[in-house]
Amino acid sequence: MNNIDKQGTWLAVALLTYFVLAGSTYAASFDCAKAATNVEKLICEDPKLSKLDEDVSVAYKTALQDTKQGAAIRQAQKQWLKTRDDCHDSTCLTQSYQQRLGELQIAISETPDTSRHGVNDDSSEGQQYHFRITTGKGVRVCDAYLERLNTTAYVKPPFCDRPENDAVKGFTKLNRIPLSPADVHDLIPIVSTFMLLANKKDIDWTDMAFQRGLTEHDHPKPSPSGSGMLQLFLDGGSAKMWRYAPPVDIDNDGTPDNIEIWHGSALPKGVGGRQCGDDSPANFPGNSVIRQPQVALVISGNNNRLDAVTTERIFGHPKGGYPIHLDGQLAVSGDFRPIGTSIGIFEYLGLYYFDTFFDSWGDFENRRQRDKNIFNTLAVFQNKDGKTREVCEYLMIETASEKGKGAK
Repeated sequence: MNNIDKQGTWLAVALLTYFVLAGSTYAASFDCAKAATNVEKLICEDPKLSKLDEDVSVAYKTALQDTKQGAAIRQAQKQWLKTRDDCHDSTCLTQSYQQRLGELQIAISETPDTSRHGVNDDSSEGQQYHFRITTGKGVRVCDAYLERLNTTAYVKPPFCDRPENDAVKGFTKLNRIPLSPADVHDLIPIVSTFMLLANKKDIDWTDMAFQRGLTEHDHPKPSPSGSGMLQLFLDGGSAKMWRYAPPVDIDNDGTPDNIEIWHGSALPKGVGGRQCGDDSPANFPGNSVIRQPQVALVISGNNNRLDAVTTERIFGHPKGGYPIHLDGQLAVSGDFRPIGTSIGIFEYLGLYYFDTFFDSWGDFENRRQRDKNIFNTLAVFQNKDGKTREVCEYLMIETASEKGKGAK
């Protein structure tokens, strides 16, 4: 089975490696050989702070591309630098950098950039990605989401993540809360087992004792260095895990659900040394751009148990696992097969939806495996009255300057 197509499976498995991976070195946005102030020295001595400094620098330069808000962004950066320089320890600096990075990321995600995102195939010079509606034209949510897709400034290609903003009327901005290394650690053995054995008939996923046993007996507690290493991967963007506060009502039944999104890999810098949006390494044929998985999970208990039944019902493909040939017969694997491996969530006019790009395993009806556009097809779904249905579909269009970088 192609390891690129089954990204959902290796997502959780790859996270297990953080206990044995060596630390990575990061460079600050300035020359540490010339560090003079106490703050600069603290940044250069701490790899986490060095990476945060670099991330803020990149995000600041990206935010400045909005010429209308450039002056305000520069002024805010100057004020932030003054408060940052008042810090005397790493804890204060970390909090300061994380807050500023969050502010810049919000500014980037909510800024319309019509010079880069078109609304039809006649793309003007400088545009990178835009969407054309193929199913659902005239449906209110589909038309509104098309507008939001085409007015979002993407830091990376849209299949890496679609920001949950309220730039278009009717949408609600969702608040992401990053998971801590401890939260991730407790769920790794459960999630990885589910990804590999979701359809195994002799496993009762409603048995919380079984899930507790996976964590307590089959998984050692993280060491301080291991937790710190995972935190670096989370901060660096190779792996991003978050929940929502307030929680979202993903099945639209009036009761909020605790949804967690697991994105990427805890391998250093992601897949094959690359992150989502980077060119694929040579050993990943068929996809010229890395598309790290982004799967949605329904969590129960004290944020440490998986509601596997509800996860499967809402986000699982209706055909179950992946089709495989076993002893000459066509069978279904035991793996968890999501509808797609780049799931995002949004709220529109009080109702919740999720979207995803399809992969080579086919669409929602298990068709179009040979369609050359399947990798660039984005579909919107809604779960209501206990059933998931497709509502909208879009084709992502790449301009001439970007063609050749997208998945074939």
